[in-house]
Amino acid sequence: MPKKVLKPTPFFRGWFPIAGTVFAVAALLFFMFLSLGPPTQNRPAMIIVLALSMSFVAFFFGADASVKGAIPLPFAKEHPISVSATGGLATFVLVFLLASRVYPEQTAVLPPTSRAGEPTTTSVGSGESARIIGASISLTTRGNAHSPAISPDGKFVVYVQRVDNTFSLRLRQTATVKDIEIVAADPGLDRIVGATVTPDGQYVDFVAGQWPTTVSLWRVSLLGGSPRRLIEHVTSPIGWSPDGQRMAYVVSDTKDKRSTLMTANADGSDQRELRQRRPPFRFVSLVDEQAPSVRPAWSPDGRVIAVPGFEVGGSTMQIVFVDVEKGSEQHVITVEDISSTEGLGWLDSGSLVVNQPEVGTSVQLWHLSYPAGRRSKLSNDVNHYRGISLSADHTALVTERVEMRQNYWVGNNDGTNMSEVVRPAILTEGDNYTVAWVGDRLFCTITSGGYPSIWRVFPGGAAPEQIVSKGLFPTATRNGRTILYVSVEPGKKGLWKADADGSSPRLMVPGDVTRPVLSSDDSDVVFLSAQDGSPSVWKVSTD
Repeated sequence: MPKKVLKPTPFFRGWFPIAGTVFAVAALLFFMFLSLGPPTQNRPAMIIVLALSMSFVAFFFGADASVKGAIPLPFAKEHPISVSATGGLATFVLVFLLASRVYPEQTAVLPPTSRAGEPTTTSVGSGESARIIGASISLTTRGNAHSPAISPDGKFVVYVQRVDNTFSLRLRQTATVKDIEIVAADPGLDRIVGATVTPDGQYVDFVAGQWPTTVSLWRVSLLGGSPRRLIEHVTSPIGWSPDGQRMAYVVSDTKDKRSTLMTANADGSDQRELRQRRPPFRFVSLVDEQAPSVRPAWSPDGRVIAVPGFEVGGSTMQIVFVDVEKGSEQHVITVEDISSTEGLGWLDSGSLVVNQPEVGTSVQLWHLSYPAGRRSKLSNDVNHYRGISLSADHTALVTERVEMRQNYWVGNNDGTNMSEVVRPAILTEGDNYTVAWVGDRLFCTITSGGYPSIWRVFPGGAAPEQIVSKGLFPTATRNGRTILYVSVEPGKKGLWKADADGSSPRLMVPGDVTRPVLSSDDSDVVFLSAQDGSPSVWKVSTD
C-alpha cells in the first residue's frame, strides 16, 4: 500500500529562507547581548533562547536545502521536515552546551540576613564603610577605620583603626553595635595594614612593623591577646587557598626592584617562591607609592591566584593570573589608563569583583569576567571603595567606603578674616590637590565632570574659570607667565607646562609623574616618579 510522504507545499518552501534569516538575526542579537552586555542572573534563560533561535535557523535553512536536493542524503529530499527537525534538535543541544560553558551563570552577591531580616555584614568608617552589594549599613562613623576583613562565616569584621599616627586592630560583630580592641597601638608596630581572618575563624593575620624596612606577618587570636610574628618581610596582606592549607602573599625587594608571589603553609612554614616579576613589571605591594592593601585571591578551585600588577612607567594596570601548579602567568588582564586596583576577590570560577577607578573618577566596585576581562559597574556614585573581602560562601562582601570633600578658603597671613572662595565639592583623587598663587589669582584643583581640573580663582572677584581640564598639581613660575601641572587625560599623562591662561600646552615628561615643585629660580622642576620601579625624586629643566 503506498505511503503518504510529508512534503512542504511550494508556498511554505518560499518562506523557509525568510524565516531562517529572521531567526538568524535574533540569534545574533542574543549572542551580542551575552558577549557584550552586563552580567545578569537570567543568563541561563538567555542561553536557552539563543539555542532555540539557532535551532530554528538550522531547521528552516535545512528544510530549504533538503527540498532543493542540496543535502547529500538519499532520503533528504523525500523527508525534508524530518531531516531539518533532526538538524535543528542537534543544533539546540550543541549551542546550549557550548554557550553554557562560555557564559556560565553569574553568582549574585547578596547580603546575609539576621533573624530580623536585616543585613548583618557591613561597614567600617566615617565615610569609610564596609559595604555589601545590594544593601549596606555603617558599623562606625568615626572616620578612622580602614582595611576591613570579614570572617569566613560572615559574622565578624576586623578593621584597622588609626588615631593620629597610632594604629590598632579592632573586631566588630556584625549583628551588634559594639566592637573590641584585639591589638593595641604599639610603638614597635608603627603601622598596621591588611588584616585577614584565617579560614577556621580563630585567628587574625595582619601585616605590621617599622615601615617600610622591617615589615612582618603577625597572628593574633580573634578575640585578642599577644600577637606573634609568623613570617618576616611580607609586603601584602595574605590570601588563603580554598582548602585553608596554604596562604599567598607578595614580597617586594626595594633594592633590585623585584617582586615575588610567595606561598606558605598555614603555620608560616614551607615558604615557596611561586612567581617572580622583574622590572619593568611588578606585582602591586605595600612598598609602592600610594599602594593599596590588596590580598592575592585564590580561585574557587585553587588552581589560579589573581594578583594586581603593573608596568613601571606605563599607564596600564594589570591583573595577573598565576598558575599555582606551574608558577607561570597563565593570563593577564590589562585595563588602560587606570591608576590602581585596590581590591579583588573571586565570585565564581568565571568572574571577580574588583575595586578600580575610571580615569580621573572615584574608585568603584566592578564585575570582571574571567578570562575575557569584560568590566561592568556594580556601584556608581561619588564615593571611593577600597579593598575586597568575601565570606567563605561568597554571599557577603566587605569594603572600605571613603567620602572626601574639598573647599578653599583665603585669609590674612595670620589666619584671620577668612572667606570661602570655592564651595565644598566631592574629591575624586584623594590628597592630590594643591594650590598655587599667580599674583592675586589662586590656581586650584576642582572636580568637574567627574575629573580633577585646574581652575583660576579671583578671591572676592569674578567666578572661577577652568583653564586645564583633567589636570592636577598646578604650580607657577615667579613671573606668573607659565604654569606647570600633571595631566590625567587618557593618552596624555605626564608633566606639562602652559601659558598662565592654559593655552599652548607642551609636554615635558610623559608617563608616571606626581607632585612637581619648581626650583627657586624657576630653572628646574623636581617631581616624584616610579619610572625605575619605586618612588624617587627626579629633576628636569623647565626650558
